[in-house]
Amino acid sequence: MMNYYDNGYGMHHAYTYGYGPMTSSFFWPFAIGAAIVGAVLFLAWLVLLVWALIDLFKNKPAHMTAWAFVIILGHVMGPVGYYFIVMRDRIKK
Repeated sequence: MMNYYDNGYGMHHAYTYGYGPMTSSFFWPFAIGAAIVGAVLFLAWLVLLVWALIDLFKNKPAHMTAWAFVIILGHVMGPVGYYFIVMRDRIKK
């Protein structure tokens, strides 16, 4: 015998008629928004990384190899630290 909560296949009706947490009306707008934000942050990090590496090889500061490791392995803090420690001092001079 079927009741209100059974669709005849032993599954709860809320997940078979588009009312569950993974349906397009609830989940996918958030997933697409998170993907867009993630892509923008990734591109910003990539631009920052390339910019710091170009500046590093162009101007060759002291301890260049160490700075290359810091920039590459430091994820976001590497290029930001390079900017505040090396580039800002050079811009002031």
